[in-house]
Amino acid sequence: MAGLQGDMAGLESALWREDFDALVTRATAIADHPMVPPAEAQAIAGVLGPDMGAFKQHDTRVHDLAVRIGELATVGDLEGVLTTRADLVEGCVACHVAFRARIRAGLR
Repeated sequence: MAGLQGDMAGLESALWREDFDALVTRATAIADHPMVPPAEAQAIAGVLGPDMGAFKQHDTRVHDLAVRIGELATVGDLEGVLTTRADLVEGCVACHVAFRARIRAGLR
């Protein structure tokens, strides 16, 4: 998660500078973030139980939105990047609201 936080901050910085190359780089890093190690993924699945599918849907949505930001940045569509970035942030926050407390408590 720390890597995602840094990439999200880098995305914001690139957006302010209208640096489309950096937007592509950061969006790609967000989309291709490292997978959770198998043992940790199993522990999370144990905590979330039947809600694991919803957790994966959030991850897929964030991935897809990050890919879209990269595509939009590639063609210099700043308005599209802005709109999709808002959806990306909403997707991240929605996942945190739905699962963060349970996962933290369950993995302690």
